[in-house]
Amino acid sequence: MDQVASMVQAAAAAGHPTTATDVINKGLQQSAQDYMDEATEGSYFSAHLSGNQITIDDMNGKQVATIRTPAASYAEAFKANPRQTLTNIDNDLRHLIDTRQIAL
Repeated sequence: MDQVASMVQAAAAAGHPTTATDVINKGLQQSAQDYMDEATEGSYFSAHLSGNQITIDDMNGKQVATIRTPAASYAEAFKANPRQTLTNIDNDLRHLIDTRQIAL
């Protein structure tokens, strides 16, 4: 969370005020996107975070999967336990890929 606070301060100093929740959401969405890009060896899917869910769209914009956290939001889950939240996202995405719910 120290890094999140530093990023909020740096954004404000650069004239781009933001919140810790926005920084966390953007980071978690990017983490999910990076995982999908690596797992599928390309940018065939897009991850979108909203509240307590991350939706995965294929390259045609069709929603193909959704993962959820039991917390009120992914940002709240991250604030409670950052490492576990990232692990859960990775594990949930890996499960979708392994069970062919996300496939090329």
